[in-house]
Amino acid sequence: MAVVILLPFELLTGRISWLATRTADLLTGSGGSEWKSPIKEWVKYPVNWLKDGLKQFSLDGTPLGIAMVTIGIGVVVVSLIAITKNMKALIAERLEASMNRECEQKIHEYMRSEEPGHWAVPRAVLHRYWKRIVANLAGIVSSAIEPIQTLDYADGGSTDIVDD
Repeated sequence: MAVVILLPFELLTGRISWLATRTADLLTGSGGSEWKSPIKEWVKYPVNWLKDGLKQFSLDGTPLGIAMVTIGIGVVVVSLIAITKNMKALIAERLEASMNRECEQKIHEYMRSEEPGHWAVPRAVLHRYWKRIVANLAGIVSSAIEPIQTLDYADGGSTDIVDD
């Protein structure tokens, strides 16, 4: 939302870049306190442990650096997969269910509406499209983070073939 509002404003007026430049000019040369990141302290010991472990395999210099970067990328990928799965379990599934309930409720309201068909039918169809879009987006998220062998199965291992 911010991009939709601020980007055209910046392109038309240039006021955001002007403000950023003036702020940087004001702060240039100002000294500040040195902040030590607690994350750096937490990560330092496992990294040193890993580096010492790799040195036992006669890795030093560039090969050690390549091994450290490879392991680091692996840790990041595994962490992202775990975060994504947790987010899906905690938020995405609940959000999908909530949006489906809301769309289904609107569809039923329009089906039982006293309004003329030319008013109610397009709205019901629109909510049905939105429901399918939510289901398809959830399918994309699932296929990106779930192992292939567990896709398209409902809880308990039964195949989910109901389109509701």
